[in-house]
Amino acid sequence: MNNEEKILGMLEKMDSRFDKVENRLDKMESRFDKVEGRLDKMESRFDKMEGRFDKMEGRLDTLEQGQVKIRSDIEGTKQLILDVAQVLGEKTDKLEQGQAKLNSDIRGAQDEIIRVVDIVGQKTDQLDKTIREMQTATAQNSYELQVLKNKAI
Repeated sequence: MNNEEKILGMLEKMDSRFDKVENRLDKMESRFDKVEGRLDKMESRFDKMEGRFDKMEGRLDTLEQGQVKIRSDIEGTKQLILDVAQVLGEKTDKLEQGQAKLNSDIRGAQDEIIRVVDIVGQKTDQLDKTIREMQTATAQNSYELQVLKNKAI
């Protein structure tokens, strides 16, 4: 075997190795293409998820703003209720004062009515007594007149 044959053998081995390396590189490229394809799919899914997360964050922001508004409305309602309770308390106090004055006035009017009824009763008794006295006097006068008529006849 001479040097040329050795060189040719070595070149064939190298060529065979290059073929193997090239074949391996093709397999690696194919695998990288598959990995790239999977990464692209994953990236697409991540983009979709990111969009969904952005939507969720937007909805969460809207809900938080709604909560803030509701809390504000609740505080406003609480203050309104306190204001109404205060006005109601003031009106109740005035009503109770008016009712106490009215009760006092009614008691005074009842006392006056009782006094007037007593006076009317007394005057009625006096009038009855006077009427009886007049009836008695009239009866007495009639009797005396009859007696005088009978004596005159």
